[in-house]
Amino acid sequence: FGHPSTAAQRLNFDLNGGVRTISFNSFSTNESIGSSQFMQFYGSISGGAGSGLNIDGSGIHIFRLSNSYTGVTTINNGRLQVNEAGGLGASGAGNGTVVNSGGQVMLQAAGTWAENFTLAGTGNSWNSSGALVVLGAFSPTLAGEVTIAASGARLGVVGGQTLSSTNRITGSGNIELVRGGGTGVGSFTFSGTNHDYTGSVTIGTNARLNAGTIQSFGATNGQTIVESGGEVSLTASYTTAENFSIAGAGSGGAASALTVSSGQTVIFNGNISLTAGASVGGAGGGDHNGALSGSFDLNKVGAGHW
Repeated sequence: FGHPSTAAQRLNFDLNGGVRTISFNSFSTNESIGSSQFMQFYGSISGGAGSGLNIDGSGIHIFRLSNSYTGVTTINNGRLQVNEAGGLGASGAGNGTVVNSGGQVMLQAAGTWAENFTLAGTGNSWNSSGALVVLGAFSPTLAGEVTIAASGARLGVVGGQTLSSTNRITGSGNIELVRGGGTGVGSFTFSGTNHDYTGSVTIGTNARLNAGTIQSFGATNGQTIVESGGEVSLTASYTTAENFSIAGAGSGGAASALTVSSGQTVIFNGNISLTAGASVGGAGGGDHNGALSGSFDLNKVGAGHW
């Protein structure tokens, strides 16, 4: 399938009740994004009961429109860029998108995405890194359930944008949050009260996790790792038993790896381990009751009381 240049060539596809595979590695006209060639679908994709899609191949597959097909979209050794929040077909039970290790889904639209995602691996490196990445100047909201595979998954967002999850993040694998290109801070907001993932979450350089509820950290048997240049922004008052490993002075000029917002107080009952020199603070307050370890300097910054 090609890259149509006129409306008459914008074909619609019907999966006709079957699981179909799109495997794309090259393109005869040598169109490219960076070093990778791509195939664009300008028409809509439909398909009733029994339908589904497998995405394979090293090229970039682009869904331009919203689609109505049912069933599971599985991304294996391929990359799928989706330009509409409804581009992955029907949502809800029996549907969803599975990204296996080596695959990547790239979201290039704002709005609310109702799709359920199952994520594994670090994806493919092009502009952003991760099994799920946000491209361009968009800040989408994931309203479906996100399951992290046991092998773990990386999520990426371009600097200056925010990826929000308002439903549930679950699964046993570790999560890595990274800025996938651009400048500034790539932000992630885990809101809501249903998150129960049991793995650790790592916040990379120039990335920020906005933690508005205690459930932002999932189950307490994991831990939160803040790498140098990363940040956890605690935007509400609560008590958490989460264990933290921290380094550095935050992201985007925040000046602290753990930052409590103005008017808020967070009680830390878990342990805090310093893996390098680090700062904590913000305009809000912090009360730490757990063990503090690490042979590095710890600085208190900001107007809040700790």
